[in-house]
Amino acid sequence: MRRRVIALITAFCLVLSGCAVAARSDASGEPLTFYYLMRDAEQLRGEEAVASETRIASVLSLWDLIDLYLKGPEDETLRSPFPAGTAVRDIQYPDGVLTLHMSGAFFTLTGVELSLACCCLADTVFAYTGREAVVLLDETESIRMELRPGQFVLSDDMPVGASEAYTLYFADSQKRYLVGETRSAILSHSDSEASFVVRKLLEGPENRQLSSALPENTEVLAVRVEDGVCILDLARGFYENRPQDLTGCYLAIYSLVNSLTALEGVEAVRFLEDGAAVERYGDFALGDPIARYGECIGPVRTASGEIDVNMYVCVEATDQLFAVPCRVKQTVSEPLAEAVVTRLLSFEPPVGCYAPIPYGTELLSISMSGTTCYVDLSERFYPQEDTEAAEKAAVSALAATLTDLSEIDAVVLTVGGDSGGLQYVDISHPLTGAIF
Repeated sequence: MRRRVIALITAFCLVLSGCAVAARSDASGEPLTFYYLMRDAEQLRGEEAVASETRIASVLSLWDLIDLYLKGPEDETLRSPFPAGTAVRDIQYPDGVLTLHMSGAFFTLTGVELSLACCCLADTVFAYTGREAVVLLDETESIRMELRPGQFVLSDDMPVGASEAYTLYFADSQKRYLVGETRSAILSHSDSEASFVVRKLLEGPENRQLSSALPENTEVLAVRVEDGVCILDLARGFYENRPQDLTGCYLAIYSLVNSLTALEGVEAVRFLEDGAAVERYGDFALGDPIARYGECIGPVRTASGEIDVNMYVCVEATDQLFAVPCRVKQTVSEPLAEAVVTRLLSFEPPVGCYAPIPYGTELLSISMSGTTCYVDLSERFYPQEDTEAAEKAAVSALAATLTDLSEIDAVVLTVGGDSGGLQYVDISHPLTGAIF
């Protein structure tokens, strides 16, 4: 026989007055409401599976209430939804949010059993505290579940499943990289993974070191996945209130794209505005589906030899330089300038940008004298379409990337050992930064 399923969505617990169990009248204290399962819950319809038990007891705190609750029901027609060993290890209120640190035994539950246990525990806590949210954490804080009133709804046709982990990307404290946060949830049959991810992105990060990369009042109109592409329809406000700087737009786009493409079966994201195709987000092109971009994901792991640098590329719409934050891995024996130039020559820019240094350019030699960096590149550096704009863009990208480093003030560039091979740009003198 097919088992009944609960998904994380709950108002039903509040309408179970017909299932309430009478309170003891010989005790002193206050009336307390506890939620448990009916003993034959597996054979009942969803709305009949959970019942409330009211007891008269004296408790001084939430600690006392939970201790009493986890001892189980007094009525023989009810049973506890919790496995042996379930306990609350700690109760905290970070940023005013009630947080229960649960023992490992609680998280041995999966699927239906986990949903039922969350429902009973949450409604018991809500009934006592009057709060509108409770967060459950495991002992290592690797699992986090946020429960709210009205979040649980019984479904007869939802497949049984365990709690899934979803990665959301938010801006770091310097607004240079996106850093992942995990959310765990069991979704209802009416809630898609893509919708859940976008909804949680809009709620913002839990880590106070992070911030949302999305404009305020971003409104989602529709989310669906078709043939590996997530169609994301956002209201006009997302576009009208976009960040005014290139980096802000870049992080906003990839906060959504990288969070959604972390889902199985999603390879790219197509953006719509009020149901219509949209071509740009600031200076960034959105006409085609946007694939995942790993360069924007942090943090910089300095302990592993990574260095935070800017890679300069050009924006297609304006040809202006754009500094893309990049984690460069430097080996122990490798000079910093060499590691940076090597990375720049193979760097793949984000959507709407292009690398102005011709593909296939090789680093022939590099050295330092004081704060001046001497770089010799292969003749592939000469632009295929040799125009003044192309030469300036290529030279500027190299010079700006290197002079952004604290140890370099100027760059002396040669191509195949020659300082006079370019037609439009004079590289016979040291370059101190972008030349346009």
